[in-house]
Amino acid sequence: MSQANNPSDTQHFQVIAEQEANALDLLADASPFSKAQLKDFAQKGAVWLSHGDKRAESIRRLKRTLKIGQQIDLYYNPKLLALPLLDNHLQAQLIADFGSYSVWFKPRGMLSQGSKFGDFQSLPRWIELRSESVFGTPRQCWQIHRLDRATEGLMLIAHTKKTAAQLTRLFEIKQIHKTYLANVWGEPEQATWSSYQPIDDKPATSHFKVLGSDEIGGHAFSRVEIQIETGRKHQIRKHLSQANLPIIGDRMYGDPELNPQYDFDLQLSAYRLQWRCPQDNIERCIQLAPSDLTLLPVTT
Repeated sequence: MSQANNPSDTQHFQVIAEQEANALDLLADASPFSKAQLKDFAQKGAVWLSHGDKRAESIRRLKRTLKIGQQIDLYYNPKLLALPLLDNHLQAQLIADFGSYSVWFKPRGMLSQGSKFGDFQSLPRWIELRSESVFGTPRQCWQIHRLDRATEGLMLIAHTKKTAAQLTRLFEIKQIHKTYLANVWGEPEQATWSSYQPIDDKPATSHFKVLGSDEIGGHAFSRVEIQIETGRKHQIRKHLSQANLPIIGDRMYGDPELNPQYDFDLQLSAYRLQWRCPQDNIERCIQLAPSDLTLLPVTT
């Protein structure tokens, strides 16, 4: 059985095995793609296997035989799948290795997570493909939290399902804390303040502290430290924009007059992580120096 939908430029192909059959053959019969294309799509994380109530899992190799009732889904996004695997022009950096999990610096331009349409542009997959050379042995990778593609900074990556569940739980009970630095246009009237503006009709809380200021071409900007109690989409960017302090380089919520004058990347970095280690119950903290970041320097 097969089914195809075509909302705009994406398609979904679904096959349920009515008898034991090769996954590659089933997908080739149900879609217009060659077997070479399908193998490429699977390597990029766009093919998923599920059975009954079991959670779907991404599969990389299509030579496996499907059992009766197993379902295979291909989520096709032509713009995404036309991209190559992430190469070395974007370099993530290992900051600390704790065995069952590690801490990484994600550069701007790299996704922090994949989707059903593919994960090959994401940090976890980038690490998996290089794990043997980095760690000495191959490791699986699970994403625990998120950063916007345009935001650089520290991220936890789990290497076992158990540790992934433990770290995810720590996030849920707010035992993992992220602190950010941002350069914003303007000068805040207060040294510290908080925003409680809802985002998408959901509660959202951010706390801000001014660390310094400077100017570019006669335009004042400030360095702000941010801690958040909630993790709504684009929360920091929205709260600062609402305060008339848009982040420099923010093309969604930034200053429509100043941004076109300067070609800056988004000036937002997740520079500190603090958490309780699930392995030894020790409180850990990693903080990057300003020189480790790509933020514009602030002199005062």
